[in-house]
Amino acid sequence: MKFLCLFLLITGALCSCNSNRFSVTGTISNPKSESVELYSGKDSLLFMATVKPDGSFLLEGTLE
Repeated sequence: MKFLCLFLLITGALCSCNSNRFSVTGTISNPKSESVELYSGKDSLLFMATVKPDGSFLLEGTLE
């Protein structure tokens, strides 16, 4: 899960070259949670997205 969060953060940063907004979509097979969360450090929740019943999610936000 930590690797996924790091991957999402890097992907979001690279995709927002001309803007401070980002959007990441994905699908998780056999999700163990109803949400995908992106943290900065150990305790700072940055973004959260709901995982749909088919395992897909859309994580959107604005980088500061």
